[in-house]
Amino acid sequence: MKWALIFLFLMLADSAAAVGIGVSPDKLTYSGSEGELIQRQFTIYNPSDSEIFFSISADEIFSFSESRFLIDAGGSRKITATAKIPEKSQSSKVSILAKNGAGGIALNTAVAIGAELLVEEEEKGMKKVIGPVISASIVGVGLAAYAAISGKRE
Repeated sequence: MKWALIFLFLMLADSAAAVGIGVSPDKLTYSGSEGELIQRQFTIYNPSDSEIFFSISADEIFSFSESRFLIDAGGSRKITATAKIPEKSQSSKVSILAKNGAGGIALNTAVAIGAELLVEEEEKGMKKVIGPVISASIVGVGLAAYAAISGKRE
């Protein structure tokens, strides 16, 4: 029995295939106001000599132009990733799984792209007024001092 298993593995050894993945860029950065939808693009490359099936997954704040597709040997595909900016800044990742479409033993490969979701603070209420009020106060104090000095000269 042991020899039969060894013989079987030797017969299948030449049909084993690993899958390669190329992804660019290696990080996505989203910056916007809470609830805003922002799009970024990345490209997936198939450097192998056979067709590969890809599937993309991520947190629920992401959506993709395509999440399951085939890429021909040596080909590539541009994917648009849309993220809804969360309440607080956070780090996340987009996972890409590649499965060899050829027969034999297939070794699946996965890669992850880092994603930063940054929340921009919106200026609200008094924050919009503070800068101009301080500037006007400085100008007012300067004019009052000038008027006081000018009045003493006469």
